[in-house]
Amino acid sequence: TISRARRPDSAFVAKLLKEDPYLAGLLEEAQTVLKKPLSPGDTATLVMLYDTFGLPCEVIALLLNYLAENGNANMRAVERTGIRWADNGIKTVEDAEAEIERMTSSKIAWGRVSSLLGIRNVGNPTKSQLEHADRWLNTWRFSDEMITEAYERCVNTKGEYNIRYINAILQKWNEKDIRSLDQLKEEEENDARKKSRAKKGRSNPKGSVFSVESASFDVSKYENNSLFDD
Repeated sequence: TISRARRPDSAFVAKLLKEDPYLAGLLEEAQTVLKKPLSPGDTATLVMLYDTFGLPCEVIALLLNYLAENGNANMRAVERTGIRWADNGIKTVEDAEAEIERMTSSKIAWGRVSSLLGIRNVGNPTKSQLEHADRWLNTWRFSDEMITEAYERCVNTKGEYNIRYINAILQKWNEKDIRSLDQLKEEEENDARKKSRAKKGRSNPKGSVFSVESASFDVSKYENNSLFDD
């Protein structure tokens, strides 16, 4: 997406600044937020977000302040996030505030998940980490104990941390509305009884045939076909 963006030249920038006092005000605020004078490239990037991608000055200002508050106030992050906002139709103050709230919630969710799983972050979390943590806590609303249980089962099976495998386990539990370890234990005991009955049926020619209902759940199906790729 960023590769298709064309920054305006200095002559166009100068002309636009003379015609639009709001844009000039944005550039002044940007210098304050970024705590440095804007380079010609920085100025061209902000003008590009405003003129080419159609982000209003107040939306760009919200973006700058959000990134600065989260220690990510560099022009690369401003450009990348600004273009994503434009592509997603986030072009009003209300939409920008809602997106900032969502991004903040996702980041808080990942902080909680990484602490639970003992994952040491190096730099900012990835998009996949943020999306998975947000889904587990804010969409599926799993408790700490259930996320920890899914992690431990992943490590016991895979021998390592695998975020897609953990997601597959939690997706299974979410579909069955399992929200506690007690519910999980009861569900697995029921599954074990069904498997036992099915095994007896297969060993007895006169008994009932194997039932599809007794088939065990294949987590790899969820893992390999997950809609949420890393």
